[in-house]
Amino acid sequence: MTKLGDLLNKQTIKYRGEHMYLSVYPSIVGSLVLCFDTDFDVSIITQRLGIEPTESKRLYETRINPTTKRHNCGYWRIMTKEFKTFDSMEIQKALQTLIAGKEDAINEIIAEYQGTVIFRFFIKAYPGDEPALMFSEDFVYIVNQLNAKLDVLVDIPFNVFMNWRWFIWKRTNRIKVKRE
Repeated sequence: MTKLGDLLNKQTIKYRGEHMYLSVYPSIVGSLVLCFDTDFDVSIITQRLGIEPTESKRLYETRINPTTKRHNCGYWRIMTKEFKTFDSMEIQKALQTLIAGKEDAINEIIAEYQGTVIFRFFIKAYPGDEPALMFSEDFVYIVNQLNAKLDVLVDIPFNVFMNWRWFIWKRTNRIKVKRE
């Protein structure tokens, strides 16, 4: 037996001979990024925090910014798994679980290497299916305790939006489109 949510999550439309997959649920990934304008040792940070980073680059491994003529900042990043949900609280809880009890160590590392802490949420959603962004008091407390920045990046694919609108308009107005 198929659940209604599974059916909604796997909708397809055929447009110009192509199947387009539309996800009703937005996908959200959370990350904690430690950025450094000075060189740092990835292994020392990993050892102190006891967490293996998802991705990391030292300062001199990053590309040179054409505007400033300097290297972009080095970083150490951990990411949550991808969540398909309308509620951002699940991602916040996952981030809190990843760094639970490590706030003091993060602050020491940031002070030692003159770094910055960034909590970043990557959201991919379709028009009308954007998630609710509400931050819990516990999460805001941690953001303040680490003197962190909070980034929310939302990606709404424009071409899917336009194709979906065209498909609905074509179906409701019952017009025939001639292929040239």
